[in-house]
Order: sequence, then structure tokens, then C-alpha cells
Amino acid sequence: MRISVDGMPIRAALALALVLLTPLAPRAAAARSLDAEAPKDLDLSGDWQLDPSQSDDPHQVLLAARAKLIRKGGGAPRPIVPLDASGRPSADPEGDRDAIIDQNRRAAQMLWARLESLLQSPGRLQLTQTPGVLVVKSEDGTDEFEAGGGRTIVSFGNGGGERQAGWHHRDFIVETRGGDGTTQERAYTLDPAGNLLLVTRLSGGGGPRFVVRSVYVRGNGKGAPDLSRVPAT
Repeated sequence: MRISVDGMPIRAALALALVLLTPLAPRAAAARSLDAEAPKDLDLSGDWQLDPSQSDDPHQVLLAARAKLIRKGGGAPRPIVPLDASGRPSADPEGDRDAIIDQNRRAAQMLWARLESLLQSPGRLQLTQTPGVLVVKSEDGTDEFEAGGGRTIVSFGNGGGERQAGWHHRDFIVETRGGDGTTQERAYTLDPAGNLLLVTRLSGGGGPRFVVRSVYVRGNGKGAPDLSRVPAT
């Protein structure tokens, strides 16, 4: 049985949820060699403030992802055949069918709202770059990435995954690969003038592909929330 909500197969929506409901971080396919040392005179350290006018709108990103999944699903959904507790056809199939459709619609609406919330970029980032390490603090938590240290086991999706971090040209990359082949990537890129920080989040592998780009400008940290005691994620 295949049930669809708003034109999207439920399985497709759940697949997208699996990708987006995980700590965002790697890219798919070919493994890259990530360096431990940053390029000369490149330092991401600083207090960074989000510029929404230059950043992707998560709502629009999700709309595009939904449209792709709907097109990929194709065809009319199979009819819903309600069953009672014993597995036999329901005595009130029409009423039960409407209840199932309404329940799935409400579940899908909650799912998309949750996904959009998770795609929102932190309003402020505090980066500290030292030889071989990048520490990223935000209101969401603190991450410490060891550059060029090989792959480490992390929590990812419904199970474990492998993560590696390091420098690829002028980008600091954090890659994560799940056991099911799902991948995510987060890249930190500094503009040549050193005044803009581009954070790109990309999913791939076994799940739907999406890209979210957020642009940050240098701030002075004055009047901003104190991130010094934000716990590690």
C-alpha cells in the first residue's frame, strides 16, 4: 500500500526526514583527501553574524525538495484499504479512509514544519581556528573538528556514521557518511577580502539531495548572546 500526502508518497517524505533530522555535516561519493593544515594566511576565526538577505531561505529549499520528490514519485497513489484490528476490511471503509488521510496530512504538516526549523541557520557563529582544529560555537551548541585526523565514529541518522574533517583548498570541510550510504557535508569558506563567511550544507548519497547556503558577515560580538558556556553537541 502506498499512501500519499499533498502529492508526495509517505515513504519519500520519511526518506527526506531521515536526511534532514540528523546533525548536518558531508558529501557523497568519492572520498577526498582533507588536509590538516590551513592554507597560508587563511583564518576563519571570528564572530560572525548571519545576513539573511544573502542567504538561502529554508522554506524555498524545502519547497524545491518536495517538488522533486513529487515528480519522482509519479503516478496516482494506490487506493487506501482500511483494515480493522483483526486485519479484515473495515466495516466503515469510507470514514476510516478519510481518518487515515487526515492523520497522514497532519503528520506531514508537522514533519515539514520540523524540517524547516532544523534548516534555519544560527544567527551567530563564533569560530576559533588553531593548527589542526576548528571550533564552531552557536546557540545550537559547540562542535570541535580535528582536521586531517582520519575518520571518527559519530551518531548519524538511525545509527552510526563516519565523520572526517579538514581543509580542501580554501574550504574547511566536515563530511559524514551513514551506514546506509546517506551523506552530508558542511563547508566553511572565507571570501578573499576576509569579510564574508559562506557556510554550505549539502546532502546526498542514499537520501534526497539539497543544498542550503548561508552568508555571515564579521561582527564584534557586542550585544550578542554569550556563547562561552554553550555545551558540546
